[in-house]
Amino acid sequence: IGAVVARGAQPGLRVVPVRCVVRALVVHVAVVAGGAELAVRLALHVLVEPGGAEHRLVTPLGAVEPTGPCDEAYYCVSSAVSADPRDGPTGDICPNGTYCPAGSAHPVQCPAGTFSGAIGNSRLEDCAACTAGSYCDRNGLAAPVGPCPSGFFCPAGTLA
Repeated sequence: IGAVVARGAQPGLRVVPVRCVVRALVVHVAVVAGGAELAVRLALHVLVEPGGAEHRLVTPLGAVEPTGPCDEAYYCVSSAVSADPRDGPTGDICPNGTYCPAGSAHPVQCPAGTFSGAIGNSRLEDCAACTAGSYCDRNGLAAPVGPCPSGFFCPAGTLA
């Protein structure tokens, strides 16, 4: 405790160890800086002296800046602790019908006229042209919507 109190002490002051109660709380904070969201872990220590006086000290427990972008084929939403999260709330592997370049905050949907049934795509080229004889009329498809209607023909990549 003496070292923690000494860190904030004025030069020339003497630190006398006192029996204190220490309460600690770890806080996860999302900070937006320069357009990027940063995840920060802080510890709040509250030192309570026998007389009831409180001293608060906040110290960082984690990075105050991102360590790097999310891996390709993954997306990192917020507070991710790895470049390839798989827990859902902080990110995950890119689902079918989408692709995720390195540094993705959200999956990018395959455009209309394409589809992808695979997970973990990382490039637009991973979205396949709609199968000949079928149509793909919207973004983010995992499979063609259906067969070409009677009286029409649908070459590969048909939108509707």
